[in-house]
Amino acid sequence: MTKYCGYCGAPNEDDARFCGNCSKPLESRVGEYTPDKKDSIFDTIKNNLHVIIPVGAVVAVVLVVVLVVRALFFSCGYDSIIKKTMKSMNNYDVSTLVSISSSYTSILTSYDLQEYYDDLIVDYLENFDDSVGYGYTIKYEFVSEYTMSSSQLAAMYDSEYYSAILSSIDSMAVATVRATATNGGISDYQTVQIYMTKESGKWKLFMLYYS
Repeated sequence: MTKYCGYCGAPNEDDARFCGNCSKPLESRVGEYTPDKKDSIFDTIKNNLHVIIPVGAVVAVVLVVVLVVRALFFSCGYDSIIKKTMKSMNNYDVSTLVSISSSYTSILTSYDLQEYYDDLIVDYLENFDDSVGYGYTIKYEFVSEYTMSSSQLAAMYDSEYYSAILSSIDSMAVATVRATATNGGISDYQTVQIYMTKESGKWKLFMLYYS
């Protein structure tokens, strides 16, 4: 019967007392040698659970925070106003902007709303025409947002007349959006600030600025 070294696995004569390969005594560990098996992917995961679990927990927490922040932002009620505003500006849709506007907008601008938005959109789109040429596409992304109380809003105007009017508004939200026009390898962007007022529980488009 062939003896296999229990240390290195080398075969030896039946009457050998020491391994001819590694010189270890055969009596202490004689048997059929089985090479060490490489850990499977499951063994690797099992052996590293103490590292994987904490890292996975941190990743999960980060994802939850991101989702919660996005949910809070998009559940504020004025996200639809932002989307309609940007879509209308990019598509030269004056009538939609008029339909979602606050009743205070025409008072503060002293303009007919149709004329006000027509002039605004023309300037906005002509800026892209001049910088990237015709035939461009426009995409936009949210940059930041914050809210103001009615008293903070009223404080923006020195006139007591305007302050008295604006003090009746529930609150104001200001969203900053970056609109980027791309035409082939050329691109340019404009920053759009969308002011929205909450009146009788509903959000309305109040004012637009871009640069």
